[in-house]
Amino acid sequence: MPNYGDPKYWDKRYTENAGSIFDWLEDYNSLKPLLSELLTRDSRVLVLGCGNAKFSEDLYDDGYKNIYNIDISSVVIQTMSERNRSRPDMKYEVMDVCDIKYPTGFFDIAIDKSTLDALLCGDNAYINVAKMMKEVQRVLKPSGYYVAISYGKPDSRAFHFEREHLSLTMK
Repeated sequence: MPNYGDPKYWDKRYTENAGSIFDWLEDYNSLKPLLSELLTRDSRVLVLGCGNAKFSEDLYDDGYKNIYNIDISSVVIQTMSERNRSRPDMKYEVMDVCDIKYPTGFFDIAIDKSTLDALLCGDNAYINVAKMMKEVQRVLKPSGYYVAISYGKPDSRAFHFEREHLSLTMK
């Protein structure tokens, strides 16, 4: 199995599949009813491991402009930045979800579409997921939301949200 936690894997994948679009798990339209309950047009949104999905573009085109997309792959961030020049308020940055460079309490919501799953398929999986969750909790406002869309069954993922270093409230 590939090491989905390795940026080299993703750079190679995005280089070899240039021009393709892949939306992990759910697309924006399937998540829109949930997100419309959680977001306002002014919400500051963090998309963790954005990849080359249309998700952020569709969210932006639906009126949410404060979208920050991060991914560990410099190749995909370059591609997405170029693809979204016409969406000037949308930001793309190379960043490790285990070391998020934004200030504490900066975001209203963090959306994770299978980034947790990718980390769980990499080296030091539980440690890296714990680091990511600590960082996500840090950058979220106290009233913020972390939305995780995962291949895993809820009972196989809940442990990662209930660790003692976190103070998340499950809904």
